[in-house]
Amino acid sequence: MRGGPPGFNANLYGIPGKARQRILMDARTSRLPSPPPARPDALEAFLHYGFVPAVPPDLAARPWAAPPGPPLPDDEERCLAAGLAALEAAFADVPPGPQVVPLSGGLDSRVILGMLVAAGARERIQAVTFGTPGTLDFELATAVARAAGVRHERIDLTREPLDAPGLRAALPPGGPWTHAFEAHFNALVPRRFGAGATLWSGILANVINGSRVGDPHEDWAAARRSYARHYGAVRSGRLTRPGFDAAASLPEAPLLAHGTLTYEEQLHLGVHYPSRFERVLLAPGFAFRTPFAEPPWVAFALRLPRALRLGERAFRAVIRRRLPELMALPTKTCHGVPLSAPAWRLGLARQRRRVARRLRRLSPWAPWGPAPEANYLAFDLELRRPSPARAVVQGCLARLAARRVVDWLDLDELWTRHQRRRANLADALVLLAELELNLSAAE
Repeated sequence: MRGGPPGFNANLYGIPGKARQRILMDARTSRLPSPPPARPDALEAFLHYGFVPAVPPDLAARPWAAPPGPPLPDDEERCLAAGLAALEAAFADVPPGPQVVPLSGGLDSRVILGMLVAAGARERIQAVTFGTPGTLDFELATAVARAAGVRHERIDLTREPLDAPGLRAALPPGGPWTHAFEAHFNALVPRRFGAGATLWSGILANVINGSRVGDPHEDWAAARRSYARHYGAVRSGRLTRPGFDAAASLPEAPLLAHGTLTYEEQLHLGVHYPSRFERVLLAPGFAFRTPFAEPPWVAFALRLPRALRLGERAFRAVIRRRLPELMALPTKTCHGVPLSAPAWRLGLARQRRRVARRLRRLSPWAPWGPAPEANYLAFDLELRRPSPARAVVQGCLARLAARRVVDWLDLDELWTRHQRRRANLADALVLLAELELNLSAAE
């Protein structure tokens, strides 16, 4: 039966008895209402991208939307000097009071931490890492904080309480649907440390710095098709109806008149970041600083010659020169090796990561630990053990089955295949649970 039996018959292990009975009774005897989406394609767009693509109303006011000015000279040393000046300018006015840095295993948060220390704020910095022990984000950040000489706290998300009301409460009020789990996890740090503090985010860094430059597409339609193909939220299978055109959910025309940004960069900056990342990374009600989105840095990065933007070449050269000790440490960005590693070592690390991903996909029955690159929780594992995440996802799937809004999917089959280790379907199951959380929050 499509959509799963009305009660979503999978064993609701880990949910207290009365709650389990209530979920099953609701699902078997009623069809829960579903508020109509703001756009006809919103539900399937969410099932494809994990968010509903939309262009922000303040697009024209964004620093990257204006023409950046004359290009910098095609001279690497002069460009690096300009980059060092722009980096200093982005951290020139550190506010008074505590400075909270969510610290991952990547480059952007490491640069923020290093520049705050260089600005003389070391004693006011609180670095915080949250995630799953054994992952690169969780483990590498400790060495970075130690090298920077700052206070550092780690939050093990496998031990954090988790329930549906808390996830719904973390969803940004109003606006399109988004990732409830990510919004909840990213709100933990502001709620714990952010009262009266400045929180720092590296949002926009990779696109502004050139990670999405690539080869320009010939036309906007080709860029939309490429974006839709590469940036789906679910890698384990298709959740949308057959024939759904994900590219049609994207803007019909280029967002900018000037040609500084490629079409793919325009889609990332004008759609992906506002619709997805801003809504889950920047918890409302707190004081955030986003240095890589500030005009001094944006103007520098977008004026670089293409060869120096490509692959973040100039950015990486600037931060290695300005923060050599921190940049000599292993990083998630380079698959667990330092930024200064020779090309052969970086290539080997990249290949090992690809092989490991393939092995996980082909052998879901093997007793794998958390994937090193996993963000937040290792959901493949969490949904197979009696965990809070499992209880939440099961409850949400039962309610979603009762709504019958995805009746082309067999929710029981998806759950059973994951539990019996026939496939790793956690990304699909979590996104379906998040659809239910967004629907119930809208009620």
